[in-house]
Amino acid sequence: MRQRRCWWTYLAWLAFVGTAPACSRSAPTAEATATVDPGVSDEASDPEDEAEVAVDPEPDAAAEVDDDDCPKVTDAFAVETLKARIGHLASDTLAGRLSGSAGDKAARAFIAKAYSCAGLTAIGAFEHPFTDSSGNATANVIGVLHGSDPEVGGEIILVSAHFDHLGVDQGGAAFAGANDNASGISALLAIADSFAATGYKPKRTIVFAAFGAEELELDGSKAYAKQPPPGLSVAKTMYIVNMDMVGRYDDSNVLFGLDAAKGTPARSAIDAVRGGFPDLKVNLDEPGDSSDHISLCAVGVPGVFFHTPDAACYHKTCDRAEKIDYPHLSQAAALIAATVRQLSDAEHGLAEARASGCKL
Repeated sequence: MRQRRCWWTYLAWLAFVGTAPACSRSAPTAEATATVDPGVSDEASDPEDEAEVAVDPEPDAAAEVDDDDCPKVTDAFAVETLKARIGHLASDTLAGRLSGSAGDKAARAFIAKAYSCAGLTAIGAFEHPFTDSSGNATANVIGVLHGSDPEVGGEIILVSAHFDHLGVDQGGAAFAGANDNASGISALLAIADSFAATGYKPKRTIVFAAFGAEELELDGSKAYAKQPPPGLSVAKTMYIVNMDMVGRYDDSNVLFGLDAAKGTPARSAIDAVRGGFPDLKVNLDEPGDSSDHISLCAVGVPGVFFHTPDAACYHKTCDRAEKIDYPHLSQAAALIAATVRQLSDAEHGLAEARASGCKL
């Protein structure tokens, strides 16, 4: 059965943005052994002052990277690549990626390097710092694939996953967070790789957001919704495609596309591509659950939340890399990539949905 993450907090959160807790997604009381970065300011600016995102920037706007230092991508959704990425993020070396820890910092650097190798554009830098609700310095990792269409190129499809987890338990065992949410990050990076490998030029701008401190109070996505990087207007963000725990298809033999009810852009976009994935059972009839898309919903951005249940190991130390269902994760990431392409390049009622706002 799918993990329902405290439905009673959703309405409270939407009604009192920034004050309600994000369900029971705080870390255990055990202290993490990793160090914390020095504090940074997260003072917000007026969203009305944001410059509109550029369409087709000059080539030198993209982050420079040494091609020799990047792996050649032949199959962005290869099981071995997914295994390597999840194996690193969920390793004991990163000690559970507790927000503000050395493992958290290492995860951010890993994601930023992958963005660079995929040719995504950095806005000043890939990392955009904020202070989490526990007072620790961390950052969101943001990369951009600019839109090519002169009419809708400034509109944004936001593709997201969180990279943090719960640190270590009182005995020093890591909450590895392989499914929660190294799986979502590996899918996010695979999607970016697939677009780079095919030379894809989306009509709408696609923003790749690896959010920090989700396990606290959805802190990273709240920070983004409050003050996105310069040029990335929330008002121009048409839809969010969020991935949280997408690596345990084998738990219930289903991939949930939550909030993809009939009449939504998500339902239309997924229906357009799901025939190419006959081995995936995709359930689009369930309402949403708590993750970073909630923060964008609170400021009017509708979206879809991809998720697989993990009844045995949710928020436990057994959520390790060897338990991931890699073949189905590969297919799920490819399906989500195809969905993102649909949302970028076709209409699917996006304008109407955005005008109506988010109704979780």
